[in-house]
Parts: sequence; C-alpha cells; structure tokens
Amino acid sequence: MNVKRSNLSDLNTLRRADLVPADRYAEAAYRIRDHEFWSTWALRVLMALGSGHVLGAIIFFFAFNWADMPVFAKFAVLQGGIVITALGALIAGIDRPVGQSLLIAASVLTGVVLAVFGQIYQTGADAYQLFVSWGMLIIPWVLISRNAAHWLVWLIVVFIAIGLYCDQVLIPFKSIENTDAYLILGSFLAVALAAREVAVRLDTTWLVPSWTRYVLVFAGLACFFLVALLYVLDFEATTSLTVLAFLIALGASLAVYRFVLADFGAFAIATGFGGFFLMAVGGRLIAETIGFDSGEFSILASLALLTIWCVAITAGMGRTLIVLRQQFVEARA
Repeated sequence: MNVKRSNLSDLNTLRRADLVPADRYAEAAYRIRDHEFWSTWALRVLMALGSGHVLGAIIFFFAFNWADMPVFAKFAVLQGGIVITALGALIAGIDRPVGQSLLIAASVLTGVVLAVFGQIYQTGADAYQLFVSWGMLIIPWVLISRNAAHWLVWLIVVFIAIGLYCDQVLIPFKSIENTDAYLILGSFLAVALAAREVAVRLDTTWLVPSWTRYVLVFAGLACFFLVALLYVLDFEATTSLTVLAFLIALGASLAVYRFVLADFGAFAIATGFGGFFLMAVGGRLIAETIGFDSGEFSILASLALLTIWCVAITAGMGRTLIVLRQQFVEARA
C-alpha cells in the first residue's frame, strides 16, 4: 500500500484549521521534513559553491601572475588542469556530484585555454568566435555529465556567443537594430525552455529540478521585457513590435504554466513581469497627461498617482497569486 508522505503544505492546511497549535508548528515542520532530500541538496550546493570559488581562485591567481609566466608554463598549467579534472571525473564517476563538478571545471578551463591562446598568438578572432568554439568543444562533456548546472554553464556560453555575434557582426552591418538583439536572445531562451520541457516529458531526470525552468522563464521574459519597456518609456527608441513580442511571450508563459504544466513558481515570475509592465505603462500615461516637469503641483500629483497605481498593481498581483496558489495546491493534490 502506498502511503502519501505529509509535506509542509499539508501542515499549513492543518494550521489554518487550528488543528496544530502554534507552539507545536516548528516541531511538526521539523518532523515532516525530508531530511535526506535536504542533505543531498545542501551537499550539492556547497560543492557547487566550493568548485566555483576554487575555479575563481585559480583564474585570479594566474591573472595576477600572468605577465611573469612563460608561454609554456601558461599552457602546461591550464591544459594540465583540464586533463586532471577530466580524468578525476572519470575516476570519481560522472554520475556522482564530485565527478560532475570536475567536468564543469574542465569546461570552464577549456574556455580559459581558448582565451589564452588568442591572447598569446593574437589570432585576430572576434570574441564571439571564442565563445562559439568554447560551446562546441564542451558539448560532449555537457551531454555525458547529465548535470543541470553543467547544462546551465553551456547555455550561458552560447547566450554570450549569440549576444557578441549580434554586437560584432549583425548590428555593425545594419542587419539588425540594437533592440533586435534582445529579441533574438529572448527567442533563444524560449527555444531552450521548450527543449527543456520536452526533455523532461521524455524522462530526462537531470533536467527535472524546477530551478532549470525558473532560470529560463525569468531570463527569457527579461529579454523581451527590456525592449518592451524601452518602447513604453521612449516611443522613438524602437517599434511597437517589441511590445507585441513581450505580450506574446508573457501570455504564453501564463497560459502554459497555469493550464498545461501547472507550475506556480513560473506563473508567479510571469505575473511579476506583467505587473512591472503595467506599472511602466501607467507611468507613461501619467507623464503624457499630467507630466513630471510642469511645476511643483504636477510633479507631486504625478508622483502620488504613480504611487497609487503601483500599489494597486502590487496588491492586485498579490491577491491574485494568493488565490491561485491554493488552486495550484488543490490541482496537485
């Protein structure tokens, strides 16, 4: 017989019904906590932080002493680091947190080697080519590690490569405008999010952690939001299509994570961006009608109206999320 394990949501329901005394709430929360899960989570977080600090220390150490090191020593140390971390991952096991952290370290050092090579031999390559090469070289390690953090590192490398390509090639040759780069980056993140959702549906367990979804939802909407905000604040800075792109991305996020995949966290992120956009629209309408620079009275009146508007939007979002959160909980139950 399968017995459902109580969670914090169940405890909160009992507390609201006054079935759990306030002075016993902390003890009850401790007893129903999944200690094995949180121990594993803490181990992986601490390992990730430790690995990041070690890699940062190595990079800063060599950056500080770089001028005094011979060329052979530079490549020997960095390439030796790649060999050591890659072999260490194989020995430790690529399915274990230690092995996965070592593979991430090897991927980071690969980018450092490419940067050093370009610096020493002055290849003349553009910066985006470095990141493209970096992303291509570490794909095998990303695939065999089956680690969400490693996948995120690769996404960041590719994201920077696309951004630099837009900045160094497409924009200078007038193929796109500055604001179009954000739409391209947002579209890339939307594709990555869709790929993540499909992979999870295909039982790719290492992508299941919810933060992999939240990072992409937040970053993708942020790219669309920035150009839409620019249009709201200055109509001549870009076109209304940026607002349309943001509204499409926002509406799709709200619909998918409300009715299809039912994720309150992702839905709340999208709701937040929607609220900020409404605040910006209200601010622009106030600026166009009353103005913020037509005298002391108009400034104070405009600031008061903007404050009331922002408070109303915030309160409305909070109330909506409180109501919908309960519906999400009931749907999962």
